[in-house]
Amino acid sequence: MASFCKIVKRFYRANKPIKPNTSWPGYRNVLDITNPATLKKVGELQEDTIPDIERKLEYLHTGLKRWKLTHVDQRKAALEKFADALVTRKTTLAKILTSETGKPISQARSEIAATVDRIHYFVENCEKVIGTQTVLESSRLKEKVQYEPLGVIANISAWNYPYFLSANVFAPALLTGNCVLYKPSENASLTGQEITDMLHNAGIPEDVFVISSGGADTGSRIAGNKDIGGLFFTGSYDTGLEIAKKASPNLVKLQLELGGKDAAYIRHDVPNILATATTVADGAFYNSGQSCCSIRRIYVNKRVYVPFMEALKKISHSYRIGDPTLEDTYIGPLCTKKQVEKIGKLLAEAINRGAQVDVGGDTTNSTAHKVGYFVPPTILTDVDHQMSIMRKETFGPVVGVMCVEDDDEATTLMSDTEYGLTASVFSKHLEDAEAILNELKVGTGYWNCCDRVSPRVPWSGRKRSGVGSTLGIDGLRAFVQPKGFFCHEPMAAI
Repeated sequence: MASFCKIVKRFYRANKPIKPNTSWPGYRNVLDITNPATLKKVGELQEDTIPDIERKLEYLHTGLKRWKLTHVDQRKAALEKFADALVTRKTTLAKILTSETGKPISQARSEIAATVDRIHYFVENCEKVIGTQTVLESSRLKEKVQYEPLGVIANISAWNYPYFLSANVFAPALLTGNCVLYKPSENASLTGQEITDMLHNAGIPEDVFVISSGGADTGSRIAGNKDIGGLFFTGSYDTGLEIAKKASPNLVKLQLELGGKDAAYIRHDVPNILATATTVADGAFYNSGQSCCSIRRIYVNKRVYVPFMEALKKISHSYRIGDPTLEDTYIGPLCTKKQVEKIGKLLAEAINRGAQVDVGGDTTNSTAHKVGYFVPPTILTDVDHQMSIMRKETFGPVVGVMCVEDDDEATTLMSDTEYGLTASVFSKHLEDAEAILNELKVGTGYWNCCDRVSPRVPWSGRKRSGVGSTLGIDGLRAFVQPKGFFCHEPMAAI
């Protein structure tokens, strides 16, 4: 506890000048950082003003002149050292993450550990997208393509996976020679400060990676600034749309990783009902359903509907909900009160329209906890696509289940959404699953699994789920831009 208090105190001092003898203009708004499980204040966040952001961007542009010329081996060494720090400090970092987001401690450690694998992937593969490529060479003419960094990248990140989502941007950005203005979510700012400190300690210069503090207003101010070379945002569709509008006059490289309304289909020939139900429940309720790729809709073939539902309900009842600092807690609180209120309204509308609550449904906190933003795993049946809960992004531990006749009906219903992030099919044969998944406008398809992300595979969305790709070689290539060269030998003198 003593070490954690020191970390919080250091965060209070985090708005000191980034460079000695450099003073940012004064701050205006102060936001409280609250533990969503206890509702106790754990810190304060001073919000950057427009002048603050402009000064920080100017500082980064100074660093860019040097960083883009720094040898890639030096950049790789710094990121490897950062990854080592994640391993060494995993226990402490997980406690900080749990204190401000409510993520169960075991899941917090898992996120940090998996982030290390992502860093290693980017380090091992970054040289594939940088440098110069000769595309034509003759006796007198050479055509070549040179890949350059975008410049100063704005990384506006999210709170639900602050290590994953920020590293998806800052790691490839730094490795390819960009500088980064990093704005963590106001709900994960203690974690954001830790990331910043560890990067600086690992050898990333202070004028190459700078943190910007604040809430939605700060994000909007950054998005509208003309001095950024690329804007990478993770969050909801509504906020992403506003970010895009702010950025559009400057025509900067824009990438949006947004939400989903992800569906799973349980086919009649699924070999193991219990294993399938276990996987689907985990995909719906892990991290309290606060994942962009959490399962929100389940369609079950009528031939296996009854046994599947029995298994799904049994598994959902088995999850421990409560104190996120305990090792056996699986369901922690939601991160904000606003989420609880949104889910409460969606549930009320669905019930009024005829939905049945088979599991959970209590958003009043009256049955299990005195304080905290807790919502139990909730399963709704007798739902339809006229209900908002089957159409809007829920971002909580709530899932709707429908019984379907066959593959055609399942495919039609899975397609009936404004989002297009992921979809899952559980079946005996891969070819049957692929036939369905190939009909869906989604960025990722799963067969007999769900809610999986790999550093080797690009992560992208369709429709309202986003623009662009992170991860994989495509995720590295997103941070460079090509410059063409035509090099002609001079004409001989007459």
